[in-house]
Amino acid sequence: MSKKGELFELLSEASASSAEEYLDHKFNPDTITTDEGEETKLYHAYMPTEVDEYEEYYDIVKLLRSNCTSGNFIKLYVAGWGGCTMLGTSLINAINASPAQIQTIVTGDVYSMHTVIALSQAKNLIIEPGVQFMFHESQLGVVGGVSNNLRDLLAAKNSDRMMNKHVKPYLTQKEFDEMNNGLNIYITGTEMKKRIDAKLQFKTKRTKKTKVDNV
Repeated sequence: MSKKGELFELLSEASASSAEEYLDHKFNPDTITTDEGEETKLYHAYMPTEVDEYEEYYDIVKLLRSNCTSGNFIKLYVAGWGGCTMLGTSLINAINASPAQIQTIVTGDVYSMHTVIALSQAKNLIIEPGVQFMFHESQLGVVGGVSNNLRDLLAAKNSDRMMNKHVKPYLTQKEFDEMNNGLNIYITGTEMKKRIDAKLQFKTKRTKKTKVDNV
């Protein structure tokens, strides 16, 4: 390897080590012992109440994607007013791509994009008492100009895909239609938990039936 290549490799290792130390310092993981007797890390990540706080969100994304191994655990705490679709999508993708074992906990009311993020993790979701979920149609600010209009069109399509994938399964058709017609839909955490449990049970039954049919 050339000296230039060696220097690049050393700088890359130093950068990765520095990033890991920074994230460990910020999220201050607990050291826990697994059932198998192995020590690992448990991180506690608290989502900002606005999905527009770029630095905070990208730190969580980096933690999910780069700083964790398959033996690590992350508890992701969610409560807030929603915000940027792009950042929300980035976070959902990072959760799904992370090698860590992740549990999402709704600790307070979730609105808009926070609702989508929470429901995207329905299989590993804990809903604490007294919270509510709020749903509304996409709200895009069109400033003007071709680039802004194109950006908003692409954002709207992405938002529609996310709503159909993560939100629609937990709303009645009437609620979904009312939401798309501009109404805000509010559902208690207790009711949402019932709907999630029912949907997961239905999926489990359908999977078992498919396996039997294929025997």
